[in-house]
Amino acid sequence: MTQISAVVLALLASLTLGPRRDGKHSDRFPIQVYSGHGFDRKWGYMDRTGKVVIKPQFDTAESFSCGLAVVKVESSYRYINAAGDFAFGGKFERAVGYSEGTASVLIRGYFGGTASVLAHDSLGGRGGWGVMDKTGKILLSRFGHPVVFSEGLAWFSDWDLGSGAIDQSGDTVIKPRVALNAGQFSEGLATIRFSRHVGYVNKVGNIVIVPQFDRAWDFHEGLAYFANESSPPVRRGYINRAGKVVIAPQFEDAGDFSEGLAPVRIDGKWGYINRRGRVVIAARFDEARGFSEGLAVVSGIDSSPLYGYVNRRGETVIKPQFGRAGDFSNGLAQVWIGGKVRRGPVEERWLIERSGRPQPEYGDIYRSGYIDKTGKYLW
Repeated sequence: MTQISAVVLALLASLTLGPRRDGKHSDRFPIQVYSGHGFDRKWGYMDRTGKVVIKPQFDTAESFSCGLAVVKVESSYRYINAAGDFAFGGKFERAVGYSEGTASVLIRGYFGGTASVLAHDSLGGRGGWGVMDKTGKILLSRFGHPVVFSEGLAWFSDWDLGSGAIDQSGDTVIKPRVALNAGQFSEGLATIRFSRHVGYVNKVGNIVIVPQFDRAWDFHEGLAYFANESSPPVRRGYINRAGKVVIAPQFEDAGDFSEGLAPVRIDGKWGYINRRGRVVIAARFDEARGFSEGLAVVSGIDSSPLYGYVNRRGETVIKPQFGRAGDFSNGLAQVWIGGKVRRGPVEERWLIERSGRPQPEYGDIYRSGYIDKTGKYLW
């Protein structure tokens, strides 16, 4: 299996290149502490009262999921438990946070500890991506790409056969068929592209919505937005799980439904619609995201470029003040305040290696904290 869908690769990148923003933390929240100036920082964890419970010591730290979290120490990724102790003893070249009881890890080079030895043996000593359970045992091995589960299934791709899906025991549930791309499962359905059009399959591989859309996205609260881009101007609308258009394509852009509302863009500004397609919060924001725990992140309040939060009536609850802002989960949201700072030597080398050219002495950096639903800082 030598090819993986672009959707899975995009998901992998979002999970492994920095702290996770998916709201899956329980009572441990990643925090960063700066030493000196610039990009010199370490990550640790606080509890929901703002008390530091795992001291800052990691180069990166993700949110907890399934009682474990991915951290980076020097050049290796490892998993820690809620006490901050390293789990399994394994060191990995790359690692994806736990979801549905499993995690994908990339193992190459030196291996120490139980989990890494198991992984190394199961992969025949060559290294590669494996699927690991919460005890560190490698359940499955796949060379060349990660395996990311959604609703109990994970897609794989083969150059010759196309895309198929396996369950967590490794059994093929959906036989491979020629397809350019397959999305993650959401509410029992997944997007799948044949030729130039997108449709949906169920969890046994049956096509339930015939490929007919130029683009289509996941279902949320029973609706998914779509776009037919071959007939400009491009407009987005919504379909139900039977594939019926229930909100006509009329929006310049759109987002997923959450808590009964969805963000849409009209005449260059964002507002919100209800499930009938009626605009219930006027389009007046520069950016807008879905609602979580009754609040949504928006920018453009009173012409401010910063981010704040509005309620379901469109009223400003937390004034714009953040360079970036996350969704609320368990009563807290992670926020970031940006500024120009002098680059540290490690960051400068990383940027030069990544871009292949010299970098300015000063750069943008965001320092993160946590707020409650009144806008009060806990960290």
